[in-house]
Amino acid sequence: KCISTYIGIDVSAHFFHATIIDSNREMLEQFEAIDSDEGSLRDWANDVSAKYAETSKICICMEHTGVYSLKLAKFFHEFGFEIFMVAPQLLKKISSIRKAKTDKLDSHALADYLSRYDDKLKVWQPKSEELQQLERLLSAREFFVKNKIALKNRINAEKHHSSNSYVLGAFRKELKGLESSIKDIEKEINNAVKKTSELMEFRNLAKSVPGVGDLLACEIMVTTELLGTCNSSKQLRSYLGIAPIIQQSGISQKAKASSTGHGPSRIRRLLHLAARTVVTHYPEFREYYIRKVEEGKAKMLVLNNIENKLINIIWAVIQNNKAY
Repeated sequence: KCISTYIGIDVSAHFFHATIIDSNREMLEQFEAIDSDEGSLRDWANDVSAKYAETSKICICMEHTGVYSLKLAKFFHEFGFEIFMVAPQLLKKISSIRKAKTDKLDSHALADYLSRYDDKLKVWQPKSEELQQLERLLSAREFFVKNKIALKNRINAEKHHSSNSYVLGAFRKELKGLESSIKDIEKEINNAVKKTSELMEFRNLAKSVPGVGDLLACEIMVTTELLGTCNSSKQLRSYLGIAPIIQQSGISQKAKASSTGHGPSRIRRLLHLAARTVVTHYPEFREYYIRKVEEGKAKMLVLNNIENKLINIIWAVIQNNKAY
């Protein structure tokens, strides 16, 4: 194992806190509220590189919290540092052990975590331009769909509480515009996938699995970067928050395994809809669902089990490069 300098970064909207430790987990430096504009980032990175790059490999760990963390990750990656991204739930677990919670403590916890598990974590790489484009389209579609649902609810409310035809007409006109925008975005999503044979092949293989449609296949592509961010279907299920987790301790030795319920909301929602679809339209899943419910299992638990089965099938189909 080569000598490394580990840096934990706690990211905020306009600045970040950082803690630097060595391979023996001894603290070297701490930084507070460093501006995250490009000039400040470059000055800080140059300073860190001058101090540590000649004698060690510089590794940075930060939470995957969205646009703010991605901005820093891309900058430091291009600068030549190794980047490791971890789920936000991890820091919540770590911070729950200690009473205090500050940005400095969080940055130290991230550095310490990386120093212990860097050989088990995957180095972060920026998504390809094709996947970034697809991700933006999926995000835009979700925005319009949410607004469409909200507008439909408002129209239904106006029908019951108002007789103003102008207001209803204006809402309905806006609804048509949203529906048109959603259709246009879905066409663009399809065009984005068709641009590369790799994306097309992945989507077609995923869609061969019962219940999986275009949107779920695309969400899996973007979320897992064509399954490149996961080492196994179990790891993927855990990331999505659907894998059963055993929690037994002390006198609670008979506690039932349950899923965390955390994970990317869009893909979780689509996966749940896929589970409901296969229960309705595919006999093998329908029989399993009925049998488990008759055994006394909760319906949502059985649906969660089916979601796990679907992910296992998708994983096998992609890895074996063979349609279901």
